[in-house]
Amino acid sequence: MAMAKQGFSQMAVSACIGGPCLNMLLGVGLASTLYILQAGKNIHMKLNGSLIISSAFLMFALCSHIVVVPLMGFKVRKWYGVYLFGLYVVFMIVALLNVTGVMSLG
Repeated sequence: MAMAKQGFSQMAVSACIGGPCLNMLLGVGLASTLYILQAGKNIHMKLNGSLIISSAFLMFALCSHIVVVPLMGFKVRKWYGVYLFGLYVVFMIVALLNVTGVMSLG
């Protein structure tokens, strides 16, 4: 927020995407690598509905961001923020329906 207020809006948008991405890649990647090296065995993950929903919405949001932002000349407009907020609301509703058992994925 501070970067955007100082007029560095492009840097603020980059930080919003790059920061969490770096945290996930380093945090999960480094921890997984250390575990595999110490334990000497692979990590097995169970695929469940919450993971599928989260991954699908994340991929959809990132792909739309990769397509739409360059088309707008790298200037994020208000309507795009409303779109992303709406996408988040839809994600929360679908995730809550899955967790409560109303809708089941996997």
